Amino acid sequence: MAKIRTLAPPKHTVTRSLAAVAGGREVPDAVLSNAQVLDVNARQVHAERELWVTAGRIARICRSGTATSAFGKGGPSVYDCQGALLAPGLCDPHMHVESSKVTVHNYAETALLNGTTTVFADSHEIANVLGIEGIRMMIADGMAAPLNFYATVPSTVPATAPETETAGADLTPEVIGLLMDEFPEVILALGEAMNYPAILAGDARQHGILAEALKRGLAISGHVYGRENVPPYAASGVGDTHEAIDGEIAADLVRAGMWVFLRSGPPGSAWDSLPEAIKAITQHGLSDRLFCLCTDDRSPNHLLSFGMDYAVFEAVSEGLDPLAAWTMGSLHPALRYGVEEELGSLGLSRQADIVLLDIQAGEFQARSRKDLSRASFRPVAVWLAGEQVVEEGQPTERLKRRLDRCRADVKTYYPSAAFQTVNIPEATPPLLPPMPKAGRYRVNVLRILPPGILTGHEALELEIEEGQPFEELLRHHDLTAIASLERHHKTGRVGHGVVKGFGIKEGAIASSIAHDAHNLLVIGDNEADMKRATEEVRRQQGGICVFSRGQLLAQVVLPVAGLMCTQSVAETAARMDTIAGAMRSLGCSISFMEFSLLALAVIPELRVTDRGLISTTQAPKIIPLFEPAS
Repeated sequence: MAKIRTLAPPKHTVTRSLAAVAGGREVPDAVLSNAQVLDVNARQVHAERELWVTAGRIARICRSGTATSAFGKGGPSVYDCQGALLAPGLCDPHMHVESSKVTVHNYAETALLNGTTTVFADSHEIANVLGIEGIRMMIADGMAAPLNFYATVPSTVPATAPETETAGADLTPEVIGLLMDEFPEVILALGEAMNYPAILAGDARQHGILAEALKRGLAISGHVYGRENVPPYAASGVGDTHEAIDGEIAADLVRAGMWVFLRSGPPGSAWDSLPEAIKAITQHGLSDRLFCLCTDDRSPNHLLSFGMDYAVFEAVSEGLDPLAAWTMGSLHPALRYGVEEELGSLGLSRQADIVLLDIQAGEFQARSRKDLSRASFRPVAVWLAGEQVVEEGQPTERLKRRLDRCRADVKTYYPSAAFQTVNIPEATPPLLPPMPKAGRYRVNVLRILPPGILTGHEALELEIEEGQPFEELLRHHDLTAIASLERHHKTGRVGHGVVKGFGIKEGAIASSIAHDAHNLLVIGDNEADMKRATEEVRRQQGGICVFSRGQLLAQVVLPVAGLMCTQSVAETAARMDTIAGAMRSLGCSISFMEFSLLALAVIPELRVTDRGLISTTQAPKIIPLFEPAS
């Protein structure tokens, strides 16, 4: 097992104390009594138990009342669980803190309220902006945060190649190896290998990056589409993916020896692939041994409602046994990363990361799940390394003080360079493409496909007249203009495209969040509003804004790498709600999260980057916006 950083004292320094407490020779620091205990190792619930904690670790689980009998009035403080269920803290095996638009320490508060005590974070968003220094910033923040924070070092910076997009950095195999050696107790895997077409084609750079993880014995996380691609992808050493969209490909992945992270999200959203993928277990009869639950991306207004506790609830709602579901959210992620002797269960000597659920054991184990409501999986209390951080579903005063210290120290983790990352010329380049000469043309159109992750490629044939304004073309064919402005090196380069089905009317949206290169993405039906939105994002050095008819409708300022703010999740969520409302008022058909993916040149079928319109059907390549019609 890898030696990892823990919030509790290292195990080798406290074994004598743990043994003495377990043997009744020393008094534990605290006892959680009168509880049911969810044992994910044995897949059982044990009734009338108490759990002894010392040095931030679990020393003993025994019959309720044992501590009082053994130690009397001079014994430890006892927390009465009132017959409710104690479960191990949840572990999120694949997520991106930056998607929440808050810093790690602010993310930690909501994670703990959801019963998530451990995250394995892929920081490829900030890496695409600030490179190795950005990853160091996130790790510094994560190590200060009240959370078990582990990193999977980004594998695709840039996500494709300099010919198809411009990122703010270049993480070569050598740089990735350097990071792995610099933080061996925090970096436990290589982050999602998204450029799967390059891996399948035998690209030397991509396989060199895989090699850096393999020769250090680290896990490799993945991202792949297409059942035909599973064998060569798995054969390349990639060990998991969160992109299984149905039971068939999930079954293929498991049979190839890969872990499947069932991605849960708001129902009906592009991130909610669990209901289909879980059919590999519930309908195809596969063992759940290689399945985990994960969140991947969460906007701040979805963090509290759709955390890992919701993922467990959703898995149960889709027919999974509750014991199996919680195991897939706690023990299995720890097993995936080889840290099960420290995290993921209520085993003895493990770090005391504990969640209290207001549900009785018999109800939890019931085969009939009609009485298992969403509230059944909401944590009442949470302990992190033996310290209570949540009580009655709210942060404790101790947790609040720690978060306040982190917020006060934010510029310790993120120095001034992190606040100056939107580098575009003050004179905004043209945001609409030049019209070709008069004639008949084929226009390559990016078509929105609900729920919004995948896009289509539609060919529109039309006659262009001499001097015809581009905005007239948009109106006549119900299209929207989209542009990606290179924002890292101040080149002034702009890539253009047109979109069908986005729905915006008399307005524009601009954002410094545009996965994964995070150039400045702007979309609208008129250049005046597009220009105003772009200039506002540049002025604020990062953020999202919505304009209509020259008026600012909504704005979120994101000064940290143009990706995150320094406010709490609640404050950020309220601002993002105004963005969502403004987008709806303009008729937008997809949410901001899906909009930010329109630049991600590894997802089929068309995308727009600063280099132009990109076809991603096979290897990403630039295609013209206008082609002479044959």
